[in-house]
Amino acid sequence: MDSGFVISTRKGKGGILTLEDNKAMLNEVIDWDKTAGGLQSDSEQRRWFAQFLKDTTGLNERVNAAIAEEWEADERDIVQFLTPDKKHKDDVIMNVFLKDRQNTARLRCALLQCPFGDMNRVVSAVVKNVRKAERSITTLHYSKSEPVSTVIDELAKTTGIVLLIVKHANASADPQLVSLFSLLSTYHPIRDRVNSLRVLFCTPQDVLQDDIGHLLSEMASVRRFTYLRPQLLFQLLIDSLQDANDALPILLDGQFLSFLRQTFFSVDYSVNRLISFINFAILDKYLKYPLWRIQSGEYSARLDAYNNVLQSFFILFHNRSEYKGTFKFESVTELDEHIQTVEGFWQEVKESDYYSTWRNRLKTTTHLNDSLPALLLCLSKAVKNEEGERLKDEFEAAVAEESEEAKRKELSNKTNAPSNQKMTSLQLQQKYKAKIDMQIGANQSPKISQIKEKCLQFIENAFKENLHRHPTEMTIGSGVAEQLRCNLPLQTETKLATAKPGKEHYLAAVWIALLEQPEWKIMKLNEWFADFKEKMPSTDKHIADEFYSGLFLFEQMGLVRPGSDARKESTALCIFHPLLRSFL
Repeated sequence: MDSGFVISTRKGKGGILTLEDNKAMLNEVIDWDKTAGGLQSDSEQRRWFAQFLKDTTGLNERVNAAIAEEWEADERDIVQFLTPDKKHKDDVIMNVFLKDRQNTARLRCALLQCPFGDMNRVVSAVVKNVRKAERSITTLHYSKSEPVSTVIDELAKTTGIVLLIVKHANASADPQLVSLFSLLSTYHPIRDRVNSLRVLFCTPQDVLQDDIGHLLSEMASVRRFTYLRPQLLFQLLIDSLQDANDALPILLDGQFLSFLRQTFFSVDYSVNRLISFINFAILDKYLKYPLWRIQSGEYSARLDAYNNVLQSFFILFHNRSEYKGTFKFESVTELDEHIQTVEGFWQEVKESDYYSTWRNRLKTTTHLNDSLPALLLCLSKAVKNEEGERLKDEFEAAVAEESEEAKRKELSNKTNAPSNQKMTSLQLQQKYKAKIDMQIGANQSPKISQIKEKCLQFIENAFKENLHRHPTEMTIGSGVAEQLRCNLPLQTETKLATAKPGKEHYLAAVWIALLEQPEWKIMKLNEWFADFKEKMPSTDKHIADEFYSGLFLFEQMGLVRPGSDARKESTALCIFHPLLRSFL
């Protein structure tokens, strides 16, 4: 039986996938018979299976829905550009390719900037919306494997509006693509239909490079659209893990979340790649702890408190000028990632400059008197502790009492002050001191100071008890990053060393011959070439070219470089031999 993870598409009664349809698959994947023993009834087993199915197959759908909602306005602009109103008059240009230099409509080209990994997803969404706006439109996909004549013939025999899709436009120089667009201006059957032709270029870059870019600048109206909004896309993906219908959202291990962020922002901004990583982590969790979702339901109340306290902590310090440069988290997600990654977050907070500044301002000034009651109320509700509300009421009453007392003193000073007389220097000093005392006196009173100490203790306890790492059994992705992380040097070496040498794999023959050299640091090219020659077919007429081609590629990859002696052509210096790598 195939051991692959395949969920049956056969439907039971009511058209719903049933547990009975997939028991064979579950037995292979997670030992269902043993797992079912931990569930009390058939209804619990069905609920478990529904959650399992949702976790392992539903993420892609939720992410697509979230992205489609955010990208709706951009898609509208692309569709409007590719399917203009019939009353719209296209721009025309003087066609320099024709002898009579007659006017020709500009070719409409949309340059869509999107990651390689998400290209199919984005193109499918655009084509779907274009067809809604223009049902009769015909779509053609350009491919390097097809001759230009085939594309031209397809364009010539179609009627109505045609959308030509060119993926990976800047992946490499493509003279064939340049020839195709040159023919669009010179070939008579196509030239007259340029106003009904639309082109969609997809590329990670924001410009069209090389000859195709120069050509289109003369004959086309090109408009750029971007799908690359990395911060927004990443946040949408993380938010998609939070489903209000679940007893507990999917929680990511801190190290795994850091790995996802690093992969997304330093590689290719691919949402598809992250979805596949998260799906792998979810399935890994089910393989190790099949009942983790049921057992994690008890953690729901603690998670609510964590999220609310986290939000309060972030609002307290984010975007405040007095903490600028010391509080470096730009979003709640970044703060959450940091808490879940480090050990002893609260100790780090107590030693930080931003927290010390806030603590001193709270104890010694009145600047935070207005915001303190709101913070106490928010934390009191978050941790479900009425002490916060009691302290809030007590603090507000004490501040109001001290403020009234200060106003009475000021009024008394005004009443006792002699009228129509100039005040002496001593009297002016006393008046100024009384005014300052009225402004900050409420904070200097022993009563206010004592209440503030109690408030500070409550706030710190709320932060300390809630802002810490989630238990490992509640999170997914623990230890998964190492399985998913790409080790390009090791993978390259393994691929070259295990491939069967031959004409189609001459690079493997060059590498294996290198590994078999008696000298592992400085290689003699003639000996290296002799060993390579033995591994290649004797009928190969281009064996020398293939050897030096492999040598050149290895030099570009940083595996070898020319020797440093006077006869550089006779030796090569290996700088990435497996023996060397073991010391790095």
